[in-house]
Amino acid sequence: MVVVVVVVVVVVVVVVVVTVVVVIIIVVITVVVVVVVVVVVVVVVVVVVVVVVVKGKATPLQAWIGPESSRRLRLPDFQTIGT
Repeated sequence: MVVVVVVVVVVVVVVVVVTVVVVIIIVVITVVVVVVVVVVVVVVVVVVVVVVVVKGKATPLQAWIGPESSRRLRLPDFQTIGT
């Protein structure tokens, strides 16, 4: 009888320990996945902001040629910064 009780207690303890370890592993994996997703989102946002703010700005160049009254446009009228 004592041997059966000891075996049952040992099995219960092993099951509890294995369950706790599995839950800890699942939590760690979830945290890692969330951190990776957040980092990817931040990198994408930064890249989009840099492309829109830095690469997308156009600076007007000398657009008019000839006398002021002619107002004839010359190409290219705009040049992208950084190119």
